[in-house]
Amino acid sequence: MRPLEIFIILALLPPLLWPIFSRQRPRWLIGFPAIGGLFLVIHLFLEGYRWQMVPAYGLTAVFFLLITLRWYKAEASPKRFA
Repeated sequence: MRPLEIFIILALLPPLLWPIFSRQRPRWLIGFPAIGGLFLVIHLFLEGYRWQMVPAYGLTAVFFLLITLRWYKAEASPKRFA
């Protein structure tokens, strides 16, 4: 495996494994899909596409989209003041 492919896999592991060990997600865990997405773009640009990595590409894209949608939903929700 190439280094960027390893970084993509390592960025996917915490969001995948965290629900097994704990029900609550810390806020810092949200950054891993963004980091994985960044590694994915760099990997595709520098090293090119590899068919063996298609599951990792897809999972990275799904995690990145879920985090992006959650962020947009949080921005669109009205702020309530007590």
